[in-house]
Amino acid sequence: MYDYVRINSIKLEQDLEVEEYYSLDSGLRIILNKTKSPKIYGFFTLLTEAENDEGLPHTLEHLIFLGSHKYPYKGLLDFLAYKCLSEGTNAWTAIDHTCYTIETFGIEGFCNILPIYLDFILNPTLENNMFLSEVHHIFENGTHNGVVYSEMKSIENNCENIVERTVITNLYPSKKGGYRYETGGTLEGLRQTNNNRVREYFKKFYKLNNFAIIIFGNFKNDVILDIIHKFEEYHLELNPSQKKQKIDINNYYNDQNMNDLIKEENDNICLNKEGKKIYIYDIKKCKELFLKDIQSNNRPWRRPENIEKREGSLIIKKYYPCNNLNNGQVTIAWRGCPWEDVQTKLAISLLGNYLTDLTTSPVSKRLLEDKETYCSSLDFSLEDLKENYFSIDIYDVSYKYKCHKIANAMNDHNVGTNMDTQKGITNINQNDHQNDDEKYNQHEVNNNNDDDDHHHHNDDYCKNNIKNIPCNNTQDNKNVLEPSNEKCNINVNPSNTRNDNIKMNVVADITRNCLNEVYEKPLNMDRLKNIIKRSYLQHLRDLETSPHYLLNEILIKYFIYGSNICDLEKCLNLKKIYIQLLNEDEKYWKDILKRYILQNDYVEVRCYPSVKKAKKIESFEKKLIEMEQQKYGMEKLNKMVENIKKIKENIEKKPPKGSIDIVESAKPRNVYIEGITVFRNFKSLMNEPNKTDEQIFANVKATITKDDNQYNQNNDNYSNNSSTQNFRLLKKLTDDLKRIIFPIQLSNIYSNFVCIHVLINSKNIDKCLKPYLPLLSYLMFETDIVVNNKNIKCENFIEEMIRNTINYDCNFGLGENAKNFKAGSLGNIICIQIVGLLENYEKLFDLLFLSIFKMNLTLHRLEIILKSAYQNLLQKKNKPKTLVINLEYALRYMKNSNSGLVSIGQQELILKLIENKNNLLDVYNKLNLLKDELFNLKNIALVIDGNFSKVHNVFSWYDKWFTIKNMQTCEYTINNPVIDFNFDSDIGNTCESFKYLDQSTKTQQHKVKQQDNVKQQVYIYIYIYMSVTTISDVSMDL
Repeated sequence: MYDYVRINSIKLEQDLEVEEYYSLDSGLRIILNKTKSPKIYGFFTLLTEAENDEGLPHTLEHLIFLGSHKYPYKGLLDFLAYKCLSEGTNAWTAIDHTCYTIETFGIEGFCNILPIYLDFILNPTLENNMFLSEVHHIFENGTHNGVVYSEMKSIENNCENIVERTVITNLYPSKKGGYRYETGGTLEGLRQTNNNRVREYFKKFYKLNNFAIIIFGNFKNDVILDIIHKFEEYHLELNPSQKKQKIDINNYYNDQNMNDLIKEENDNICLNKEGKKIYIYDIKKCKELFLKDIQSNNRPWRRPENIEKREGSLIIKKYYPCNNLNNGQVTIAWRGCPWEDVQTKLAISLLGNYLTDLTTSPVSKRLLEDKETYCSSLDFSLEDLKENYFSIDIYDVSYKYKCHKIANAMNDHNVGTNMDTQKGITNINQNDHQNDDEKYNQHEVNNNNDDDDHHHHNDDYCKNNIKNIPCNNTQDNKNVLEPSNEKCNINVNPSNTRNDNIKMNVVADITRNCLNEVYEKPLNMDRLKNIIKRSYLQHLRDLETSPHYLLNEILIKYFIYGSNICDLEKCLNLKKIYIQLLNEDEKYWKDILKRYILQNDYVEVRCYPSVKKAKKIESFEKKLIEMEQQKYGMEKLNKMVENIKKIKENIEKKPPKGSIDIVESAKPRNVYIEGITVFRNFKSLMNEPNKTDEQIFANVKATITKDDNQYNQNNDNYSNNSSTQNFRLLKKLTDDLKRIIFPIQLSNIYSNFVCIHVLINSKNIDKCLKPYLPLLSYLMFETDIVVNNKNIKCENFIEEMIRNTINYDCNFGLGENAKNFKAGSLGNIICIQIVGLLENYEKLFDLLFLSIFKMNLTLHRLEIILKSAYQNLLQKKNKPKTLVINLEYALRYMKNSNSGLVSIGQQELILKLIENKNNLLDVYNKLNLLKDELFNLKNIALVIDGNFSKVHNVFSWYDKWFTIKNMQTCEYTINNPVIDFNFDSDIGNTCESFKYLDQSTKTQQHKVKQQDNVKQQVYIYIYIYMSVTTISDVSMDL
């Protein structure tokens, strides 16, 4: 019997339940989450705080998988995981924790692998040879190598990493704080560390009182807790120093009065037996011990140095190695609120979405919709730390191009606006800071000269001292523009400086002044409330479809930073906070904007591309190799290489056959998966091709009458017999399914949401038009549309989409996007999807079909999308991973296939046409031809996921949008239906929607959620059908 005290028990929407347990013996914490999934997910989390740049947290993450004292074999853990119906193990290292993960089908396999996995994590061998092989060693000719070293080498000098590290080290300036250090390690730090340092770090952080076991799935708590307790006893025998001092917290009672006591006590009690004596833990004392443990100053991240703030704002210029001088990145970051202030944290995130999330958002519209097109995209993000920080990241800012009308643009957008409400804002005066740097930048812009000699003035990377080369110390006076101590105006006067018309140098000022304009003008409260509502609905959908991903992030942060028992409920029960935010007035939101952005000190990082830096890194690598050759000599280096090869051979040896038998194989038949009932109008591709859906349900016909009586007497909204319910639904849908002229499948799931997928086969599209498919996908949901014979501007249409949807997207194949230059499986299928509330069923179809059949492309909109897409492509070309993937695509796929056309090289042929505006009209005409040819019902299949028993007329959209002239030839016309949208903000029913959701979730207590992997199989099923069948020849088989 385990001795765990239940600290928290919380019930959430979607019938989810979270329980937290605490070990009195060791301080171990266990958080169990009951979901209706056949998969069991484990997240085993340790608090880790970097104390230097040696990368010890990340190094340990790698070494853990190389073997434990009990199971000393690399690769054994994954072998055993496969036997337990798992795809293997994984892990990540974050700035404040390290998490090891596994997921299995069914509880049997999870229970088998759990104690072995825990042993790998908490009792690793950490041998010297493993460190040499996995972390860092000197290899052939004096090169530095190792899995961890190579991994960090690939990211240390990329633009995003340089910006992120610069932001964090300046927002959290204390040298005693843990946030400022690189958890993965700098290259210099990895070269200096050793295995003894790793072992010391392990002893300090890999302890039970620093460990949380978080599990999601359908299981019995007692089963999981018993397994963990047995492992805990075993581990404490090996590590007695981790055992907590025993304190008497028991109240003893006789057998006769125990039942009476239990009735009087709170549910949070723990029972145990010692012979005949029965005792009950004093829950109050237990919780006091728990609080004392989590509030201890010896616990990681409790030191005040971690959240020290700097005073004043900074503008920092950094450089990243690049072989061309196209684009850079600009980030503006601010410190936020404490972790426990959940409402303010959520308010900041929602306000960030309001400002930046869509092309209609104020900042996005200013930077993306302007003729100058300052960037390809921007993002708002919040990093949830003990005291968080948030940032606006502006990507792919054009570096080598001037803003030709920058003076007018500045004046038009009030860049010189008085910002007296701010404090300590930098007065950006390029003449005072740039000197030779400014001269070079001007020369570089005018001549595209690769000789960027100015970098030695500004980039602290490029120094002669080799030991300092890898350290990106942001405190170099030459690349930091210190703020004045007085309040001042942002004043960028392009006429006074020769180089201010470079977009990299002005985009942050334009952004800040745009934020100031937002504050000075009335907020669009209707739009803001729509964003709040949409965010909560997305939260509910995530709870329904993937609660393990959504809740795990919250639970880990609670484990790290929570200091009170009530913190768990506070951070999980977001519904109250969302409703509170819905009721806040404009003053509340402007106060958030003023306090956390306009009056808050910021760090601005401008990261410029630099050919010179690339050359200096290359030069440094050569010099480093020469130093190693001089230090060791070639003879000794060759011996070191031979030694490393032998070490790798020993480590890579397969585990003994007997070791694989330490766990039994989990039996697939013991895994229960609730299937999805589908209704379709085409023949089955299964093993019984002549069997129709109606015949499948024929065996339940005899029970209809009997079940009807029971159904009418049942207060529940759903019949206990799902087959009977599905047969009734089939009878209702049969006639309508037969008259649909394109393949359609209805996946009946128990959900408050509906997801509509339009699958478009592009296989037979004209070869001349096919290369424009990626560009057309960029334009989906981003163009004007025609509604009721009137043109509706893109921004108004997007507002309506926000009001009525949770998500919408256009993908190439299954799950990939053209913006990532990748096509998913079955890439010839274009998948357009839209997700929303079931109550908006008909509206969702209207919005979807308006986007597809009533797209009104304009030259202005096309130019904007082309520019931003091209800037994104130029930046992605600098990333080796992107280029390797596209090389693979070039070798694997035909050039005219979707997978080939979506590659970076093929897309560049189209997107670079924007360089000559004379090409714009030709692109416009071809896109119009393409959409007319592609958006034809002969190419289309439809998959709808939803609870159709709650939809009054499942096919109301069909007659509204299509007139079928001839069923035999599938001849049709697209109607011009009257659409009931006024495209004015109106969220009067927002609160009612919350109420509806709260009530409807209660009807699902006896229903098993449908699994994403089962849905995926259904979609692939449709894809296969489309690839082997001519759609116009579909046989209606019902």
